[in-house]
Formats: sequence, structure tokens, C-alpha cells
Amino acid sequence: MKKTIISAIIALAILDVATDIMFINAILSNKQDNGISDADRHPLIGRRYIVKDSSYAIDKETGEQVSFLNDKEYIIVSAPYTEKVKSVCGTYEHTFVDVFSTRSERKYRVLYNEAGVVEE
Repeated sequence: MKKTIISAIIALAILDVATDIMFINAILSNKQDNGISDADRHPLIGRRYIVKDSSYAIDKETGEQVSFLNDKEYIIVSAPYTEKVKSVCGTYEHTFVDVFSTRSERKYRVLYNEAGVVEE
């Protein structure tokens, strides 16, 4: 029984690592029609990123607000972009970046903060 549980845990760990490697390789080798990769278009794409502030964060698939992203590591999948967001105090323009979670396998829009980019 214990051997089966340990084998299952090891298999899940290997699967998780393999999924992460496949995702990173897909990001770094994603060629566009003109042969330029996304990483070549912007140096942040493919970099690791730690979310510092979950304000205005949304799940890209559902559009729902999320608040559980702080202090976790993600992979940047877009260049920084600006977007207007409404709050109780008015409408403001903020800089965002899209990130991918290898844990949930979901994309999120989060506030961009240069300090969140993990130095290699």
C-alpha cells in the first residue's frame, strides 16, 4: 500500500515537471509566420514572474476577478500592455501582463511590476 502511494506521488511529480518543461519549450519556440518568436518580440515573454499585487487580476478564460495570486511564481506570456479599469474612484489606466500558472494551467491578467520579474 505504501509503495503504491509513493509510486503515485513520484509519478505525479514527474508529470508536473514534464508539463512545466513542455510549456516553457512551447513558449520559447513559438514561431510566428515571419519566423520571429514571441520571446524575440519582447524580452519578458517566457521569464518567471512573482505577482506582487492581485488588484485587478482576472482569469483570462472566464474574465472573473481572482485574488489568490500574490507571492506565487508564474511565467510571463505577453508583453506589458495598458488597459483602462474602473474602480469606485473612477477609471484609471494600468500596466498589465498576462501570466501562465503551471499549477493551475490557467492564464491570468495581473498588474505589471518590474520588481516581480525574477532575475535569472
